[in-house]
Amino acid sequence: TIKDLLKPSPTFQETPQNGRVRLFIEKLRLCCVMFDWSKDGEQQSQIDSRGIEVKRQLLLELVDFVGKSKAVFSEHVVVEIMKMVRINLFRNLPPKVGPPHFD
Repeated sequence: TIKDLLKPSPTFQETPQNGRVRLFIEKLRLCCVMFDWSKDGEQQSQIDSRGIEVKRQLLLELVDFVGKSKAVFSEHVVVEIMKMVRINLFRNLPPKVGPPHFD
């Protein structure tokens, strides 16, 4: 939920080596929180705006961890990665607002 996303979470550097995969999965699951992108900046609540920023930071942290990690990810971790990608990539897009534009 958005509330879970807004709770502080430890960084990978603060986490012992044996807890990093668990933290990685937790952060992947937090990145599955969806936001309503059809609202413009004025209509978005402060919570949504903060949640979007936290999610963006989490995604950057995940990319950094994968890039620097020499770990081989288990099938369970790969399933979690694919789930997060699927949820974020294959979603309904809001309808276009306004008259069609023809060239």
